[in-house]
Parts: sequence; structure tokens; C-alpha cells
Amino acid sequence: MNQQNIMNKVGAVTALIGGALGLHAGIFILVLGGAGVAFTNYDAHTVFFLGWSGVSLSILVIALGLFALQGRRGADIGLILCSLTGILLVGKIVGAFLVPAMIGGIVCLVSNVIHCTFAS
Repeated sequence: MNQQNIMNKVGAVTALIGGALGLHAGIFILVLGGAGVAFTNYDAHTVFFLGWSGVSLSILVIALGLFALQGRRGADIGLILCSLTGILLVGKIVGAFLVPAMIGGIVCLVSNVIHCTFAS
């Protein structure tokens, strides 16, 4: 097993862990927003939308982490973009858990760049 393979797997596993934690945080926010909507709080629709956004982006991060674990091309850039979108748009709770996913995407990208540079 070479260095590029190990770095790619470490980045993918880090992204998977971050995506799983972000999924749990998104479900927590979704429950809070749903309770607010049930009690007719008018600002709770925003929290409910943020919960759905966090859940969907976390599921996408988990899927991209699995693709990165298999060594597919483009999964690293997708991980970085989805994690950055979650960090900037969803909020602090889910964003805090998507930071490791972004770091995992960066590690996968660096491992692919190193492999492409030294392979030729």
C-alpha cells in the first residue's frame, strides 16, 4: 500500500466521520425546527429549512466520502465544495461538524495532486 493510497483513505474516513456527525446535528436541528413549527413559532420555518439543508448536505458528504474511499476522481473537490457550502449556509452546529469533512477533502485532493505529480 503506497503513500497516496493511505492519504486518500485517511481523508475519506475523516470525511465520513464528519458527515455522520453533521447528519446527527442536522437531524437535531430538524427536530428543533419541527417543534417550533408545531407550536406556531413563525421564525421556526427558517430553522426547519436549515435542518433539511444540513441533513441533505451531510448525506451528500457521506456519499462523496464513500466515493473518495473507492478512489473515484472528483470526489475530493465535491467534498470540499459540499462541506464549504454546509459551513457557510447551514449554521454553526452543522458547520462545526462539516469542518473535518472539508479537511478530509483537502487531504484527498493533496494525495491526488502528489500522485499525479510524481507518477510521471
